Amino acid sequence: MSGLTLGYSYFDTLRYANARLMMFRGRLVPGGLPYRADQDNTINAFSADYQPGGLRLSAEFWRNDGFGRFSGVPIPSSVQIPQSWYVMGSYRFNKRLEVGSYYTDFINNRTLDFMPDVGIRGPVVSTRFDLTSHWHLKLEGHFLEGIGGNFSFHRFYPSTNPQGLQARTNIFVMRTGWVF
Repeated sequence: MSGLTLGYSYFDTLRYANARLMMFRGRLVPGGLPYRADQDNTINAFSADYQPGGLRLSAEFWRNDGFGRFSGVPIPSSVQIPQSWYVMGSYRFNKRLEVGSYYTDFINNRTLDFMPDVGIRGPVVSTRFDLTSHWHLKLEGHFLEGIGGNFSFHRFYPSTNPQGLQARTNIFVMRTGWVF
């Protein structure tokens, strides 16, 4: 089928680390809390992209069939067996304008129900303007629920959220790029 791309990725690793947790239960921890992370990652990822004409449809699903254990912090040892997916659609109206949207879902432990402190999900709307053949501007509105988790912040950092992290976040992003 013309315009269809299918993909598969496999990743397998075993590692551990001793580190310091700088945020606990949404608050900064001066000096941090020491903890140990053991990870046995076996990740399978599947993707599809279909581009007939100006339409683009994409999707991806990945899942970690290994585990991540975190111990040493003053909470019971937690296990991470994450999974994530997204679906996306966009349409290029002409050489200068593309409009699209996607929905993304990530959870640290797929055996649990979704809660803001173990995952992040929500819709995104975007518009891309190709100002010249080398310069583009992209505007995005993100309407997110969750933060990703205590060990996976997804760019919600304590240093930029001194009052703690919120269960819902709306973000407007403006990005530009130059291709040469």
